[in-house]
Amino acid sequence: MLATRTQQTRERILEAAESLFCARGIHSVGVDEVVSRSGVAKMTLYKHFESKDTLVAAVMARKAASFEAWFAAEVAARSADPVGRLLACFDVYAAWFETPEFRGCPFINATAELSDPAHPARNVAMSHKRAMLELLTEMCKAARVQSPRQLAEQWLLLLDGASAEAMLWQSPVPAARARQIARALLDHPGT
Repeated sequence: MLATRTQQTRERILEAAESLFCARGIHSVGVDEVVSRSGVAKMTLYKHFESKDTLVAAVMARKAASFEAWFAAEVAARSADPVGRLLACFDVYAAWFETPEFRGCPFINATAELSDPAHPARNVAMSHKRAMLELLTEMCKAARVQSPRQLAEQWLLLLDGASAEAMLWQSPVPAARARQIARALLDHPGT
């Protein structure tokens, strides 16, 4: 029971911090706000996370795991065909761009905000991008494309670019444009 209560408290803190960080950014949210939103004492927060930096890293790790699982499931649900799944990546992003909580890629946003290259959350963001690249590489291999790793890198760049444009313009249209470019890459390999 104690472990469950401890886990529930930790989850409550992470949920509150994630909601605040995603809505307003990391630097503009203080620990006191996370404490208030989560309904725990400051001492309890520091029992789970030794600093705000470790809290931010834990939030990012949690977000990475949920995003990667969500993305893979959504892509798989949209197409059974390996090439169709590659193109479905952009449809999944378009749907994400239309959600009320979309504020751009939280990993790129966090990296832009955290200038210290040694910040633990930057490592989490980089690990997430590597995990996405591996997922896309496996999808490219399944689709039997030429140079799967290179195409996966191009896909990730298109997805990240579409995410930045969607945040700027508050529109899902960049996903459709990125999908068109992706289709051209599939139709004309090596370009």
